[in-house]
Amino acid sequence: MGLTEVRHKLSSVIKRAYTGKETLIIEKGGLPVVALMGIGEYEKYLLLKKANELPTHEPTAEDKKRIKAGMDEIETGKFTTLKKLNDELGR
Repeated sequence: MGLTEVRHKLSSVIKRAYTGKETLIIEKGGLPVVALMGIGEYEKYLLLKKANELPTHEPTAEDKKRIKAGMDEIETGKFTTLKKLNDELGR
């Protein structure tokens, strides 16, 4: 569900989440940015997290290599700011 649609239907979106009918994924610019769930589901999530039953992802060697390369680019100034990228894309 897009953010604009959520703005227009906020009351019904919240009701759908808190009645437990669904967990909603809210998108901005077509990318998922937020999950909206009822408090009951959130409490279950916290219990599972506390019990360490949620799957975790440890970075692989390849992940670590990419992270290091990215950090090196940041330190040497070889990166594009979001503003510059948006300017280039005409946003």
